Amino acid sequence: MADTKQITLPITGMTCANCSATIERNLKKMPGVTEVAVNYATEKATVAFDPSQTTPTAMTSLIGDLGYGVAQGKLELPISGMTCANCSSTIERNLKKMPGVVNANVNLATERASVEFIPTLVNYGDIKAKIVDLGYGVIEGSAAGQGAGSRDVEAEARDREVQQQKRMLIIGVALTLPIFIIGMANMLGILPHAAWSNWVMFLLATPVQFYVGSQYYIGGYKALKNGSANMDVLIALGSSAAYFYSVAVLFFPMLFPHDAVVYFETSALIITLIKVGKYLEAVAKGRTSAAIKALMGLQPKTARVVRAGVEQDVPVEDVRPGEGSEVIGATMNKSGMLTIQATKVGAESALAQIIRLVEEAQGSKAPIQALADRVSGVFVPIVIGIALLTFLYWFFLADAGFTMAMVNMVAVLVIAWRAERHPFPQLGSAGTSREAASRRAGQDGHDHAGQARRDGHPGRWPRLNRAEHPLGEAIVNAANERGLKLSQPESFDAIAGHGIRATVDGRLLVVGTARLMANEGIALGSAGADVERLQGEGKTAVLAAIDGEVAGVIGIADTVKAGAADAIAGLKQRGLQIVMLTGDNKRTAATIAAQVGIDQVRAEVLPGDKASEVKAIQESEKTVVNDAPALAQADVGIAIGTGTDVAMETAGVTLMSGDLRGVNKAISLSKAVMRTIKQNLFWAFFYNVLLIPVAVVGLLHNAPWLAAAAMAFSSIFVVTNSLRLRGYKLG
Repeated sequence: MADTKQITLPITGMTCANCSATIERNLKKMPGVTEVAVNYATEKATVAFDPSQTTPTAMTSLIGDLGYGVAQGKLELPISGMTCANCSSTIERNLKKMPGVVNANVNLATERASVEFIPTLVNYGDIKAKIVDLGYGVIEGSAAGQGAGSRDVEAEARDREVQQQKRMLIIGVALTLPIFIIGMANMLGILPHAAWSNWVMFLLATPVQFYVGSQYYIGGYKALKNGSANMDVLIALGSSAAYFYSVAVLFFPMLFPHDAVVYFETSALIITLIKVGKYLEAVAKGRTSAAIKALMGLQPKTARVVRAGVEQDVPVEDVRPGEGSEVIGATMNKSGMLTIQATKVGAESALAQIIRLVEEAQGSKAPIQALADRVSGVFVPIVIGIALLTFLYWFFLADAGFTMAMVNMVAVLVIAWRAERHPFPQLGSAGTSREAASRRAGQDGHDHAGQARRDGHPGRWPRLNRAEHPLGEAIVNAANERGLKLSQPESFDAIAGHGIRATVDGRLLVVGTARLMANEGIALGSAGADVERLQGEGKTAVLAAIDGEVAGVIGIADTVKAGAADAIAGLKQRGLQIVMLTGDNKRTAATIAAQVGIDQVRAEVLPGDKASEVKAIQESEKTVVNDAPALAQADVGIAIGTGTDVAMETAGVTLMSGDLRGVNKAISLSKAVMRTIKQNLFWAFFYNVLLIPVAVVGLLHNAPWLAAAAMAFSSIFVVTNSLRLRGYKLG
């Protein structure tokens, strides 16, 4: 079975949930594609695929055929070392083969490479490295866009979309306002029988219809071409009905009653008011997450590397994976000293993965959205059917005439657009609420991490004389705090599970457990009593022997995290039952549990048994735990940011600051999110339940644009209510 790869593509041009459903459905049909998730809120498509059967370029092409786009960046790179046309063609050919490179053109005469790329798949550092690997150089300091990270390039594409929406909105408002004033003047009798007013409204409404509203015609056409119907279809139908009816009245008055009126203000207001919502939405989606910006700010600019035996500082993008034996997380160095070699850099680094996880958390779909996406596929056709039935009823059965039937149909389409936008298909309020909440949570974690760095712990690692064991690290830290002089060992041998043997300053040093001392033939003597005492206090006893004689005993104990007792107390106040699962001995576990207020303790549990322990607890209660196998089994897994990578990868929530009080904050924020989503859904449903029947029975026939105004107000309310979470106070 071929290896499966996963990529994320930044999508542009989506206007509703049905757009994301259309892209998702068509990508799934591609050969080799195993899984697709397209999120409208973050405008991202995550695709798992077999690279032997399809490529990101093919996916980009398909997305373009569907009427959407993939955000792209462009680099202009000055190349050195080219001597002939074969050099330029070699670079060009190899750049085009890189995943994420859309196009590349290398000009020998100007010695420049122009590269178009997808920022989530490849960046400047990758492209530069490929050129260097081919034996050429990239002149630093003058490459257009070289300093921009992948997300900066993507942000530029989003910003262009925001500016386009803004430009269209300004034009729409400038043209629609006089149309509305003239229309109201006609309705109120201020301009009786002023035929010129209809021509003025026609001249003003036409660019609104076909320039400001062009997005809806293009989007609607492409949706229908691909066998689906989205909100663009509804808006194009509704506004076109009002516009073209008015054109017919204006150009062919003999076909209509003498008192027939035009509805140019209706068509223009529908498009412009909806454009207001589109602009606000583009602004909200175009902003880079504050949490992600904060995380990106933590990325180092330089790295210290050893090259040719000499330590030197280089730009971080110049760090490259080395060759040789692979060392992965949780590998134990059994003996000797260890120099780490970079194997994961750039987008594969731990920080980059954390940033990606934050993005995924912001863009993840709520379970109810899976149902909503399915509903989206049939909702628009049903709405169009209802609108047609409304027209037929008023025209034939109610004998109200063409105008009344047309206006009522338009009102239904506009209100149905609001229904299609929020409560059913994408639950936009849920996406906005979760996005705002994740920003708030990420900001809280960043604030704590920043304070930790300022205080000199988590985030600023001490420089150790190569102590890779947690107990060894604790001992070295204690020595540093006491100002003790530390020497480099001449020889070093780590004895797994027992301790170390080394030669330091010409003397034989053995440090480790009592069992190690026995194995080395070293008598404990009077130190035996100290070992017994320390173990009785729940501490780990570490003995140090010099030249065959015990020179001292060190007691090491697990300390309770700051805020742990408060965190447990807060969870108890929520009515939660707290159980400690630990591999430590019963005496130590009981001591720690008593300090933090935990009543139930299950000690000496092997790592492999923790998952089954969690499963047993789940039969009656849900639980929150912090250990990789158990996290996978848990209903909600919460990991500590200062813990292991595998735990953070497995957990559903990671407390980046390491403060256990964050558990209560996470629960509190989660409840606030659900509360906000329910509020938004209530008002969205209330709007549709109230106004769709109102439109069907014809109560909006005098002013169908009121439906668009109410829709815009409803959207603004939902977004504003959701964004309140960004200021939510985490107690």
